[in-house]
Amino acid sequence: MKDMRLSRISSLLFAACLALTLAACGGGGGTSDPGFIGGGVDDPGGGTDPDAPLGAGTLSLALTDSAGNPVTNVTSITPGILTVTARDSAGQLAANEVLTATSTLGIVSPESGTALTDLNGIGTFTIAAGDILGAGTVTVTMDTATASVNFQVGEANLRIGRLSGTSFIEGEIEAGATSLPAAGSTPLTVAVVDANNNLVTTVVPVLFGSGCANLVPPLANISTEVNTVNGLATSTYTANGCTGIDNVTAAIVQGNTQAATVALSIASADVNSVAFIAAEPSTIALKGTGGQGREETSQVSFQVLDTTGAAATGVDVTFSLSTSIGGLALTNAVATTNENGIASAIVQAGNVSTSVRVTATIQVDDPANPGTLKELSTVSDKLIVSTGLPDQDSVSLAASLLNPGGGNVDGVESTITVRMADKFNNPVPDGTVAFFTTELGAIEDSCETVEGVCSVIWNSQAPKLPLEYNTELDGPIPELAYVSRIDNRDCPGTGLQGYPCVQPLGSIYGGRSQITVIAIGEESFVDSNGNGLYDPGEIFEDLPEAFLDKNENGIFDNTPPLCAADSTIEPGRACAQGLEEIFFDFDVSGGYNQGNGIYNGSLCTEALEAANQCSRELLNVRRDITIVMGGVVDFQLFDGATPETGGISIGPGGSGRDYVVAVSDIYNNVPSAGTTVSVAAEGCSILGGTSTVPNTSDKGAFELEFQLESQLDNVADVNGQISITVEGDVNTATQIVTYSCIDRAL
Repeated sequence: MKDMRLSRISSLLFAACLALTLAACGGGGGTSDPGFIGGGVDDPGGGTDPDAPLGAGTLSLALTDSAGNPVTNVTSITPGILTVTARDSAGQLAANEVLTATSTLGIVSPESGTALTDLNGIGTFTIAAGDILGAGTVTVTMDTATASVNFQVGEANLRIGRLSGTSFIEGEIEAGATSLPAAGSTPLTVAVVDANNNLVTTVVPVLFGSGCANLVPPLANISTEVNTVNGLATSTYTANGCTGIDNVTAAIVQGNTQAATVALSIASADVNSVAFIAAEPSTIALKGTGGQGREETSQVSFQVLDTTGAAATGVDVTFSLSTSIGGLALTNAVATTNENGIASAIVQAGNVSTSVRVTATIQVDDPANPGTLKELSTVSDKLIVSTGLPDQDSVSLAASLLNPGGGNVDGVESTITVRMADKFNNPVPDGTVAFFTTELGAIEDSCETVEGVCSVIWNSQAPKLPLEYNTELDGPIPELAYVSRIDNRDCPGTGLQGYPCVQPLGSIYGGRSQITVIAIGEESFVDSNGNGLYDPGEIFEDLPEAFLDKNENGIFDNTPPLCAADSTIEPGRACAQGLEEIFFDFDVSGGYNQGNGIYNGSLCTEALEAANQCSRELLNVRRDITIVMGGVVDFQLFDGATPETGGISIGPGGSGRDYVVAVSDIYNNVPSAGTTVSVAAEGCSILGGTSTVPNTSDKGAFELEFQLESQLDNVADVNGQISITVEGDVNTATQIVTYSCIDRAL
């Protein structure tokens, strides 16, 4: 229907343009004469040589009926007269010039398609209708000049209606049935006749439509544009949620404005079911604690369907809550379904954390008791009412690899995953942002939670050591203040240097990277009375500002009064590493702040805040984890505290002797997770001897214990060997070292 209207408007506008000024509407450039269509070239000589070529002249076209009235429509009984006015390049009327006309539709007369201009520069053609209806274009050329005009080919005096026997009834549609059940269908047929009431023999497009079919989304389906076959056009109508009276229309696409109609009556389907659709959002903040990304209301939606499975509109749905604790409430107890069968309840949070469900109820006909109603109900999924903020004791941090290696290799990865929940241990809302920083290597700066979880990637790269204390050449810094290595620290267990040590060497640690995650949240407290709010006297965790704990002692050391970094004892070395610590200045005060002595969080009431007994101001919750980025590994065989350099032996009749293989890098860090350390024997007999480095950030070298067994039935010394193999470390090629072994005879 829309295309038909646009076509008619376009035709009327074009006819008006032809009647007023063809040059202005038809385009193609021209001269100062508004009656011209087409391009032209000015004659610099100011005149026209009758023997010279015409050049780029101009043409103007006018399509009229036999009375000279402008038309855009031609039929078999009302052909169009095309009048062409030709001018030469100087703007003079061009006489005795050959015009050639071609058309995309209809019939051009003369049949040759040519005409000669008279002394006034005018030539004429006749455009008659052919067997094909539609829109066409006639184009006229004269040498290099050209112009065109659009027109419509239609039947003469076509009418639309229905047949009743041999009679034609104008303006009515024939419907297979005018009363339809819910979701029912019916054929719709119209007849198109000419002025003599004869069914047309040409193909005529007919456009069908209805009120319900035109809705968005449509509540009825109908075959819209249908071509006539032997003068008849048939469409199919199907109700799809439409009820009551639906007026159907049919009109000739290329005809006049008359239409045929029929009124269909569609019965209502019985309401059959109600179903939960969604709660948006599914977690809401406690009353008064909402903010960016934390709503205090949720829209809980249900859909009502009829017996056909279509959306049921205009149905009243009543709502109720499973609890009203803490002032939890509905802002509307009843809603009416829209065109999609949807009705929604708005849930307003109270001041107590809880889970709640919404029950939706409708009334339907009771088939067991005709004429009476019964109730159908359904329940929503669980809706969570909580703070939505992470609290300190509900933040955890994990690494896929605690000892990924990478001390001398860039690009070794570990996935760092944070999990956050609120005071009531419900996952924080999706989109909660966690921020990360790392002491060594590089890490993605943030992630957003989904179901309380999100992850970032840590990569090994520079820096790989502390900034200031990573060399022996620090001048005033005493020798023992620089980074601990197996070649500059005594092993606590053996008192030796130069070998991997299963005990920690102490600060300053190298190759151990602290990773810290922070998020905006609140302090944790013990809700002793179970009212969901903080009350004076309840135990809480008073948090200082978060910091990157580089020396792993749990204290921010880079604040006055500074420790004695030049001390040669262990506390001094730990303090030296702590002087490189940084903090996260949440309150932008420019200095590091300890706890304020009161609870900080959304569960502080306004009254208690006014009394300065707690604060609703938030802070950074945080968690730390250590990544060990070990370098190239070395290992040593020990007999107790004594390193074995040559061979091992066991005396006659012995019960076995214990040995240890210690494996570490230069900073006494464990190898990367999955590294295999194994001992194999030939000739001698051992117990144990194979182990895999676990996923760990423990300090000190990795150790493998095994036992050399005595073979009690030896009648002569047994000389053999044992082989120690370390393989699979990301930084180190497979290493194998062989020792001799002797098992003495009885």
